[in-house]
Amino acid sequence: DGEVYGEVDTVAYGTALTARETPMKTGYTFSGWSEVPATMPDKDVVITGTFAQNNYNIVISDSIAKGSVSSDKDTAHFGDNVTLTVVPESGYYVKSITAGSAEVTKNADGTYSFTMPAENVTVSAEIAANTYTVHFDVNNDNAYGEMTDQNFTYDEKQTLTVNAFGSTTGEFIKWNTEPDGSGTDYADGAEVQNLTAENGGTVTLYAQWHKMYLFDYDESIFSCYVVGKENEKYWAYPGDTVQLNITDDTHEYTIAVKGEDGTDIAFDTSTNTFVMPDQPVKITATSVKKIDNTSILLDSF
Repeated sequence: DGEVYGEVDTVAYGTALTARETPMKTGYTFSGWSEVPATMPDKDVVITGTFAQNNYNIVISDSIAKGSVSSDKDTAHFGDNVTLTVVPESGYYVKSITAGSAEVTKNADGTYSFTMPAENVTVSAEIAANTYTVHFDVNNDNAYGEMTDQNFTYDEKQTLTVNAFGSTTGEFIKWNTEPDGSGTDYADGAEVQNLTAENGGTVTLYAQWHKMYLFDYDESIFSCYVVGKENEKYWAYPGDTVQLNITDDTHEYTIAVKGEDGTDIAFDTSTNTFVMPDQPVKITATSVKKIDNTSILLDSF
């Protein structure tokens, strides 16, 4: 390779000559010396040696799970740059990667590289499951209670924390990935997995409520209650039947039920009931006083 190996010797004519010890060079194999005369001739002698550059193997371990690793080279010389591409499966990330005794670095484009050592290299990678957090949102201005975030690992089933929220104006029924319930439903305490493939991500589950609405009325004229829930005298779920009982027998009344948005709610005069809509309602009564069997319009409430 053009380098002088050892010192230049001055040898007398006729002196027996022997080759020097085999030289060493990292990443190379010595190919041998040129012909060495048995004895020193009557002139200067230059004996040369050559090196062959070694090829080293790059082997991808077959024990890599949940992803794949590829190399831009199958073999390389000492000092060559080797680039590795690691592709984890969805929900997993590259935790570590090794290449024999070489130091592996991560590149800006997401690949990995190392400088080839003077030895065969086995590339191995540890690909681990992502972790993520589930956040529970109460999703109700009239609700109470607290719930801590819950940690999950991808591909591992886990039971959702049981709901700890309550409400004075509704009943918890389920979780959903959207506040308006348009996303994916999850039952309370459901066993779930893989809610997101994002490492370190957060999934928010919004409490869904069977909301109760106020029915407002004048208690000096009549009483009200929810049919089947006689103790519930002011709040009802949508679809509940609300019963009115007139307590003032000195008047006849025309009943009107209006929703908060001004919508007229059907009132059954034969049973004095109405079905609770999906909004608060106001119950009003127009009274007619009975005098000598003659009805006279008096006032409105």
